[in-house]
Amino acid sequence: MNKKIILLIVLAVVIGVVGFLTYSIMNSMQAKEKLVQTTPMPDFTFQTLDGNSFGKQELAPGLPTLIMHFDPGCDHCEFEAQELVQHIALFNNTQVLMVTASDKESTERFADNFGLKSLPEITILLDTDEQFFNAFGSITTPCSFAYNKDFELVEYFAGSVKMEVLRKRMDGITENE
Repeated sequence: MNKKIILLIVLAVVIGVVGFLTYSIMNSMQAKEKLVQTTPMPDFTFQTLDGNSFGKQELAPGLPTLIMHFDPGCDHCEFEAQELVQHIALFNNTQVLMVTASDKESTERFADNFGLKSLPEITILLDTDEQFFNAFGSITTPCSFAYNKDFELVEYFAGSVKMEVLRKRMDGITENE
């Protein structure tokens, strides 16, 4: 009799955990869909490495924009930077903004280590006033916001993502990767 009760309790716990995880995943997916469907690019102002202000108004009209939030000390961010450099041809007609709240010196070392400064598609920006969260609603590191040519959010990626997948999503290709 005790074994049956224990088995029923274990089964109930397993079903409860599976149900909770399913609910959480579905809720997260619905929130992401809502974010993507209703979000134009917010206004923002960050600083370039040479100290100039850079905001939404500096973006070239008619080009898609990729905004990547990173931290120079983050291993996943290093992976993404390496991926970006290796696949930069995928972003020839895209504005890539890499934004960090880290200090200028560590950001410059990071940029130099990966050769980011020499790539004209990439603008590295410092979030000196830590306004990224207020503007974009996320401080996950890394994370990426892909915007179309009309500055409408196409997709948000929390965590690292392969550049080929990111490019396909920006182009509106949604098959599973």
